[in-house]
Amino acid sequence: MCDFLDLDLETRFAKGDWLSKVEIEALVSWLRKTKEGLDEVKKVQKSHNVIAIKTPKKLEQARYGVTIEKKVAKAPTIYQRMSDAANHITWLANALHPSE
Repeated sequence: MCDFLDLDLETRFAKGDWLSKVEIEALVSWLRKTKEGLDEVKKVQKSHNVIAIKTPKKLEQARYGVTIEKKVAKAPTIYQRMSDAANHITWLANALHPSE
């Protein structure tokens, strides 16, 4: 997941630079995706000549629009992924920057 977000946890934790709230939310967003959703992103990343173009929304649509992700894993899977990621990140942070 950190590859998708360009997070170098080892370097950051060694310097004592922890994850921000926004980065944690982005990580959780990636952990919620299904395998098919992640495979689609990997496929797009492999083709270097593809550029994602988003059409700007009108102010009213942006204000009242709700985005619902369609390819979300089931709740037990999300819980297990988030638990495993939290345990790994905690272990890595403690290993690279032990508290005194």
